[in-house]
Amino acid sequence: MESINNFIAYRNDFIDLASFCASFINSEDIYDEFFYFFERIIPYLFRTAAMQSWKQLAFDNYKFIAYELFLYYAAILLRERRFNTIDKLLSKQFHYTGTAPEEKGKSWDYSVFCKYVSALEELRKARLGLRVFSCTGEIIKERADRRDFDFERLMEVDYILFVRSVLHLDYSSGRPFSPYWFPRCLPYADDHNSFTFILRAVHKEHFQNLATVLGVNDKDDLLRRWSLVRQNLQLNHVGGDWINPETLLCLNKLDTQ
Repeated sequence: MESINNFIAYRNDFIDLASFCASFINSEDIYDEFFYFFERIIPYLFRTAAMQSWKQLAFDNYKFIAYELFLYYAAILLRERRFNTIDKLLSKQFHYTGTAPEEKGKSWDYSVFCKYVSALEELRKARLGLRVFSCTGEIIKERADRRDFDFERLMEVDYILFVRSVLHLDYSSGRPFSPYWFPRCLPYADDHNSFTFILRAVHKEHFQNLATVLGVNDKDDLLRRWSLVRQNLQLNHVGGDWINPETLLCLNKLDTQ
């Protein structure tokens, strides 16, 4: 936890820079630089070629930091209505640029920044006797101390990243083997009320913004894709026992007013 806590000041610097860029800069070049920044994080999630022995726990602080930074960056783009920029970011493949021979040539979608953090979800939970759905989500909540980004915004974008991820999995062979973005902040949401960005999409004038962020053509495309999600994924474990991720999507109300 010490290295994670020590990173807060650098996280805030990143948020300030990304917020400034999203607010005032329209050049696509700057958003390409953010993409390359995240791509350069990936080697820290794996061993280097020089490491002859290692434990996966050795990379867990980087896994948490990568998750938090990507969450905030997506939230910034959403707040500043950079919908096409979000779609472009979430459509790309992130390539491995490190030295580990077993990882060379590999690429992932953005779910690579949402890795399971064993040191938090298992060791920290057991050591402190924590009874929380996700220790990672709990720490994100505790650290959400900025006035410009409350925890509600982070839950919202965490959920949107989850929906976008599962909508685009390959279901041709049934249940997919590819990883997807797991919304570790979702259990703190209100099961009876969705998020502002989705609630706005009830109106036809706002639905296209949601469609762009989710990477779908129209409501029919969304319904078709979600039907495959429902058939092939166990959604009841995503938000714990008290959150239904399908309810939050407001499928029957979208694009109706």
